[in-house]
Formats: sequence, structure tokens, C-alpha cells
Amino acid sequence: MASLYEDANNVVMAHLRKALETGNTINVADWVSDISRALADMILHGAPSVDQAALIAHAHRQLDQHIAEKRAQGIGIEKQ
Repeated sequence: MASLYEDANNVVMAHLRKALETGNTINVADWVSDISRALADMILHGAPSVDQAALIAHAHRQLDQHIAEKRAQGIGIEKQ
């Protein structure tokens, strides 16, 4: 069984491939908004309100860390 990350990443990559194959413009801001809404739902429905602020801060730190790690690996549109 795939992890939640793998499932979500597969969906994102499928949308990205489809957009690139069809020549459609990718509205990354809209994609980020959609993913952040799903994350907000996960936090609000999955954690007690007393823990939510810490989870939001954790999500910010994790996003910063993952972006830094992927940039260090040469992943990003500037490298393509």
C-alpha cells in the first residue's frame, strides 16, 4: 500500500505530465492553494484544536526543509 505522500505525489505528477504533454499552462499558485486546503482539512479534522498551531508551524518547517533539500539535489525548474 502506498503512503499518503506517494499517493499525493502521484496525483501531482500525473497532472504535471498531462499539462506538459498538452501544452497547458500550469498555475502553480492554484495547485499550492488546493494542496494547502487539503492540509488544512487534515489538521482541522485530524488533531485537537490545542495541537493545531504546533502542527501548522511543523508544516511550515517541513515545507522549508523539503524545498531546501530538493534544491540541493538539483530539483527545480531552474535546473531543467
